[in-house]
Amino acid sequence: MCFGPLRVATSQGGLRRRVRLPGGRRLAIAAALLGTVLAAGCAHWNTYYNANRSFREAEQEREDKVKAGVDAVQATAAQKAKYELALQKTQKILDEYPGSDLMDDALFLMAKAHYRLTAYRMSIVKLDLLFANFPRTPYEEEAIYIQALDYLGVGDLENSTMAIERLSTRFPESRFRAEALRVSAENKFALKDWEGARAGFSDWLVQFPKGADADRMGYQLGEALFELKDYAGAGQRLETVLAATTRRELAFEARLLLARILPRLGRHDEASREAAVLRGEAEVYKSRGDVALVEAEGLIARGRVEEVTPLLENMPQDWRTPTVAARAADLLGRVYLRQWKLDEAARQFRDATRNTGVLYEPLETRRLADAVREFQAAEQALTSAKEDKRPALKLNQANALLLGLGRPRQALALYLEVAGLADRDSSAAARALYGAALVYRDSLAQADSAATLLARLQQEFPRSPQAFTVRTGAEGDLLGFLRAERERRARVATADDARGKPAPMGPGIADTVAARAPDAGAEALTSAPPDSVDATPAAPAPDGALPAAGMPEGAGSAPADSVPPPGGERS
Repeated sequence: MCFGPLRVATSQGGLRRRVRLPGGRRLAIAAALLGTVLAAGCAHWNTYYNANRSFREAEQEREDKVKAGVDAVQATAAQKAKYELALQKTQKILDEYPGSDLMDDALFLMAKAHYRLTAYRMSIVKLDLLFANFPRTPYEEEAIYIQALDYLGVGDLENSTMAIERLSTRFPESRFRAEALRVSAENKFALKDWEGARAGFSDWLVQFPKGADADRMGYQLGEALFELKDYAGAGQRLETVLAATTRRELAFEARLLLARILPRLGRHDEASREAAVLRGEAEVYKSRGDVALVEAEGLIARGRVEEVTPLLENMPQDWRTPTVAARAADLLGRVYLRQWKLDEAARQFRDATRNTGVLYEPLETRRLADAVREFQAAEQALTSAKEDKRPALKLNQANALLLGLGRPRQALALYLEVAGLADRDSSAAARALYGAALVYRDSLAQADSAATLLARLQQEFPRSPQAFTVRTGAEGDLLGFLRAERERRARVATADDARGKPAPMGPGIADTVAARAPDAGAEALTSAPPDSVDATPAAPAPDGALPAAGMPEGAGSAPADSVPPPGGERS
């Protein structure tokens, strides 16, 4: 190649002179320039090669862990060093060789390395740059899949699902189809869409029965079935997992859940055998507290509640992870509630509700805690309450007993007591009659007694909201009735003022609640009942027994006051 004469610029930028170099020297300079260009090209290719090699070495170590049945989610120190080296090398390409034909390769490799290091947001940033600058990148298919995993990692389930849908649309025969189905099912599981998760995991297992993650998918399907209370299906699935998996930690998790399921199926001896196996392995997986919880649930299911308290109260401190401590407090709160030790129950429920995210049934635990607190608050207020305030406080206690604590007989006694105090508080007496009628009808199945009380309600308190709902049923306009009553009282008050008489008291809008702040429990007492007093109640019948969190209704012994759940028997 022949180069023309060089132009040498002066400091002012003018041309000084034309210089012709000898042919041999021109060739030497050209060779040097070509060598520089080639060296630069080789340098950035060499940098990418080293980055990719570091990444592949880290991936090989990960694959070895998977084959050995070891959790591969968290990178080891050696893996981290190799992923970080890959990131350093690829960043050098972006910094020193902008516009290089390896830019999309570098961005994609960085996204994968960040994902392996669980730096999901950084991985999303690199993938966004990849899609924005290289819309036709050959890495699109895998990049969309990794993006779905990144969004899952940061808890953005909506964008994760959108990425999965995009992958299915763009690449219907994607080689990542199995993983896409898995992520979709796990998204539904995380959203507590148990039916969707069951369908997703089942679909995966049908399409990929020999897949590398078939045991893990089977375990998660078992979890979804457990949440759906399909205990027989969950138990069968977990037994299949235990027979097939070679992953020791997964087998331990499956056995732990199976040991919770078996008592619900009445298979107590098998549950005890599983618990014995778990005790032998618990220390390896630092799960001795979890095993103690499983044993406590088994004791409750067998009705041996008195053995639960020493087991959980004396649990060594090093077993008490935050999760174990919260779940143990939840179980103890329920046990103390059975024994009517309200102070101890309240203390345990307070501890449990500090970490509701790990509880099996957080809403139920909070409901029980609220009911205990309301009952105790009314009990404390009664010690110094004036006579005219006592009926409303006792009504609060009766509501807590019936709607929160599952003690309908105790509630009935209080309702009948308050119903006899109409001279002190006619509004509370009307509500108490209605509550007592509900107990007879819904909890004790004594329709005649319920009808007698409802007739008394109509006779003694015909203008009460409760009498109105009995007369009109679910079709009645209770709000319209209350407004009409308020207007009627206003007219009476005006007329009486003119005559100098005190206005008569009557029901108001506040009478729609059972003498306490509106909530689901109060609404159950004042909501319109069915047209027939013998019909199924609008609110669910209370369950006398207080099973352990997640235990089936009626599990364990019921308190002395309680009534067996409909269709069930006391253990």
